Amino acid sequence: MTAAVAEQPTTAIAVPDGNGTAPRTPAIQTGARGIQFGTFEDMYRFAKCVVGTEFCPKHIRTPEAAAVAIQAGAEVGLPPMAALQGIAVINGRPSLYGDTFLAVAMASPLFDHGRFREGWEGQGETLTAFCECARKGGQVVRWTFSVANAKSANLWSKAGPWKEYPTRMLQMRARGFAIRDAFPDTLKGFVSFEEARDSAPTITVEAVPGTVPVLPTPASRTDALAQRLAPKAPVAPEPVEQPIDPPAVDDVPTTISRDLAQTIRDDLLALKADDAKRIRANYGITDTAKVDELTPEQAENLRIEIADARGRSKTAKGGAANG
Repeated sequence: MTAAVAEQPTTAIAVPDGNGTAPRTPAIQTGARGIQFGTFEDMYRFAKCVVGTEFCPKHIRTPEAAAVAIQAGAEVGLPPMAALQGIAVINGRPSLYGDTFLAVAMASPLFDHGRFREGWEGQGETLTAFCECARKGGQVVRWTFSVANAKSANLWSKAGPWKEYPTRMLQMRARGFAIRDAFPDTLKGFVSFEEARDSAPTITVEAVPGTVPVLPTPASRTDALAQRLAPKAPVAPEPVEQPIDPPAVDDVPTTISRDLAQTIRDDLLALKADDAKRIRANYGITDTAKVDELTPEQAENLRIEIADARGRSKTAKGGAANG
């Protein structure tokens, strides 16, 4: 006899009315992994709830924007809160922050974790970031992005992250290209935030050419004076090419959420004292309150450094154990 498998228990969340007494709409179900949307109305009610809290990024200001972000994330497998935290809109196009970009690919059942590699080769002017990834049963896709590539794209001297964290930016570019080539079906058109932000188009501003009137030869000194005092038509300037720097970013958040800041604090506390001290110094974190002032890009790069430090620590422990 086969035993019956018990269904995962769910809990109903009743949204109170304006008086806080009785629910006006059907309850939203929750399970082991949080809220479960059954209808668009469920999603919208959740979005409306989140927008008024500190857990919602500052660039998402309306329930409509939150609902669209949740839907965009759902299409690539992100749960609601991960979608809200991991998606930024640039020039009207949603993009994924570098760590979320990688997480979406890694969540695919086709991602071959054993063949994923990324890092740096060379130094100085020859410094090159690389990323290798593969689908199960497929060939390895390898992309590199070097200092020379960054200079060719006018990124290496660009103010901002390219000045502050050049090695990380090289890594994000190599990662973005490799994962996009290997998992286009998983990403469904999403690009990395780093690539989207660095796309700075150049436009040509052309003024409408004016006309200079040809005046007749004056017949008298009075006519000559009147001609000189007559208003002149403007002469149009030559077309001028103007770079747009930086590209239009639709309210990208400038600070991180409190829950992410607390996660970073916990991660720093878990590191070896020397590693934690070095990373804090790199980001000017003189006390724990400074973590709240990090930008999303700084937080992303800091978490990568924390992961690197953990990896080195594990490697060192493994070597000591084998010795």
